[in-house]
Amino acid sequence: MHFCNASVRSGVPLTQLLSPSVPPYYGVIFLREERPLAPEVLTHWAETLSQPLFGQPFSCTLAQVPSRQEAMEQFENEMRLMR
Repeated sequence: MHFCNASVRSGVPLTQLLSPSVPPYYGVIFLREERPLAPEVLTHWAETLSQPLFGQPFSCTLAQVPSRQEAMEQFENEMRLMR
């Protein structure tokens, strides 16, 4: 038996099992997408899946998405302001 991609050892209750330290890459699991889930990749998938999911095609544009570095800097600035 497997739980959270980890083998279950006999005698260990399910409530004491831990999830993997690194979460799986859901883009690969659900979309078979191996590229990083950048805004343009997410937009492509939203447009591709709109017809089968909602019965009509639509286009989408993601708002300005900060880079990881920009997000970290913004977070650090906000934390400094809260002190």
